[in-house]
Amino acid sequence: LKSETASKEFDGTALTRPDVTITAGDFVKGEVESVEATGSITEAGTTTNTIQINGVAGKYKEDNYKITKDEGTLTITKIAQKVTFTAASDHKEYDGTALSNETVTMSGLPAGYNFTASAVGSVTHVNEGKVKNVVNKDSVHIYKEGKDVTNQFADIQYTDGELSITPRKLT
Repeated sequence: LKSETASKEFDGTALTRPDVTITAGDFVKGEVESVEATGSITEAGTTTNTIQINGVAGKYKEDNYKITKDEGTLTITKIAQKVTFTAASDHKEYDGTALSNETVTMSGLPAGYNFTASAVGSVTHVNEGKVKNVVNKDSVHIYKEGKDVTNQFADIQYTDGELSITPRKLT
C-alpha cells in the first residue's frame, strides 16, 4: 500500500492526499470497506500520510495479510515572500512636548492577509538629534481570516524610522 507525498507553501488550507495505491495483490472481496490515507497538515511542518485500512467488522483480520505500507509525507513550507514592516519617520518644531509616532507601514504582504504593528520611539529636545523609531517586533501580527499566522512567514524584515525636533524659530 502506498500513500502520496505532497508539499505546498502555507495558504491557510489543509494539505491532504487521501488516495492509496495497492501495488500488488488485493483484499478478499467483502472484507475491506476502504483504504485511505488520513494525513493532514495546515501549518508549516511535516507529517506522515498515514494509511488506514477500514475493515468490515467480524470479517477483516490484518493477520491474514502480509501488508507493506509505504507512507508518504505531507509538507507545508513557510511563505517565502519577503514582508517588510517600516516604522514611520517624523519631525516637528520644538514645542516642549515629546514627539512619537506609532505608525507602521508594510510591504510585500500577499492578498488576503492583514496585520497589526506599532513603533516605539520618542524625542523631546533638539539636542537629542535624530532618534530611531523602531518597529516593536512583539506588536507585529499577521492575520488570515482572523487567525494569527505570523509564524508562517519565513522572511520578515524590519526598517527603523527617524524622529527629530527642529529648533523653534523666534523673530
